[in-house]
Amino acid sequence: MDKPIRILILEDVSTDAELMVHELEKSGLKFITKLIDTEKALRVELDAFAPNLILSDYSMPQFTGLDALQIVLEECPETPFIIVTGSLTEETAVECIKAGAWDYVIKEHLTRLVPSVKEVLELKRAREERKQAVEEKAQIETQLRQAQKLESIATLTSGLAHDFNNILGAIFGSVDRILMQLPNDHPSRPYANIILDKSQRAADLVKSMMAYSRQQELNPKPLVINNAIENLSLLLDRAIEERIELELQLAHDLRPISGDSTAIDQIVMNLCVNAVDAMKTGGKLTVRTQNLENNDRYIDDFPEVKPGRYVLLSVIDTGHGIEPEDLEQIFEPFFTTKKVGEGTGLGLSMVFRLVKQHDGYIFCKSTVGKGTTFEMLLPVVDKLQTTIEDESSNVQLQHGVGTIMVVEDDKGIVEILEVMLIELGYDIITASDGEKALAIYRDVDKQIDLIISDIIMPNMGGKELYQELKTIDPKVKFIFISGYTDRGFYKKYNNDPNVKILNKPFRLKEVSAIVKEVLTNLV
Repeated sequence: MDKPIRILILEDVSTDAELMVHELEKSGLKFITKLIDTEKALRVELDAFAPNLILSDYSMPQFTGLDALQIVLEECPETPFIIVTGSLTEETAVECIKAGAWDYVIKEHLTRLVPSVKEVLELKRAREERKQAVEEKAQIETQLRQAQKLESIATLTSGLAHDFNNILGAIFGSVDRILMQLPNDHPSRPYANIILDKSQRAADLVKSMMAYSRQQELNPKPLVINNAIENLSLLLDRAIEERIELELQLAHDLRPISGDSTAIDQIVMNLCVNAVDAMKTGGKLTVRTQNLENNDRYIDDFPEVKPGRYVLLSVIDTGHGIEPEDLEQIFEPFFTTKKVGEGTGLGLSMVFRLVKQHDGYIFCKSTVGKGTTFEMLLPVVDKLQTTIEDESSNVQLQHGVGTIMVVEDDKGIVEILEVMLIELGYDIITASDGEKALAIYRDVDKQIDLIISDIIMPNMGGKELYQELKTIDPKVKFIFISGYTDRGFYKKYNNDPNVKILNKPFRLKEVSAIVKEVLTNLV
């Protein structure tokens, strides 16, 4: 029989501790807890109670969560440590994770507590297995250490992305409605468009973060990276001061790769901005592309590269260079050669992750005092498909008829969807979680033609709701909406003829189009 999990709770408010225990009890986990609120008690119980997991408030009268974290890291560094707090900014969250916390949970959203606990315990088990593998194979120690560091921030990025995409969704929907009501010559329209533009850039950044932490499916399509570089040249010119010369050496016959355009933009921008930072007194930045064949000597110099045809993307600067001892760590998360406050140490590790997700390779060569070269090998695809220019910005909202149930725990998203879908001609029913939606579906007199549901919600999520509804109506039509979805989710539902997936944040025209498509075309 499995032993109960020993959970040490650092909390000065007993009612908050009771709420945590209550949330854990609902999960069915077997556990025992001990409540403390002083540094002395923490040092005693780390030995006497020997916790498997620590849940700690961020602010307490006698000491802080970060103080407790430092003690735990010194005395039992393998014990998972989760910050549970009433409020936490993005900067403080990054500080906690960087300091060694495994995750954080906001007290107002304690429904994340159980998934977080399960995830960090599974991560602990995985780390223990990796530690054993390192002992058996010392030569892969560096790679495993890097993998552990990457996994330690995956929960941070996924949680931030989910909340941030909900916020962006409400912004997109609200601005869309404002634009629908403003005349084309209204003086406020340019400001609304600026909001949309900046919000879209924020959404692209979140997408790159999720791709980096392997929580978000990339959308690779055949593309020529020369086009991406040329499109970014205006932004690069703005980022580069007059003291730095920018030169693009782009092969005219460059072959296409299969790439995610947002990810490729992120790679190029990160490397170019790093190069500019390395040339404080001026210099030259060169971005070069060329085709590489199987027999090219360059490929022979790197035995880990699989034989094949590649595009070589090089970003070259004439800056201060990188010390030899730093080159081995250059792609590790949180490692940076910049001064405190000038960089997070995540840019190059993000580039490394995105290149690997494209089945590519990245190498760094540097000479102190002369400069640095980053070279990426990206596999070639045989044919560049003809793509149709996206004219979605000109598409009008599509009206329809039918009854739609919106299942979403974010009130801002619900309000935007409800008002818009009613205006488009649909009857709307709302529910804040899967359990309420299931009860309504069973009891409502009218036929519900479509379900639009968030994936992650309290009590019952969208996936569980869909499975329950299929037992009632095997042909139930369903649209999943979510701030982030992993690869396994896409693979499971992409082939289901009665399911569509709409990622947050979305525009109102996207919602109207996909709703019309589902109600018109699906079997």
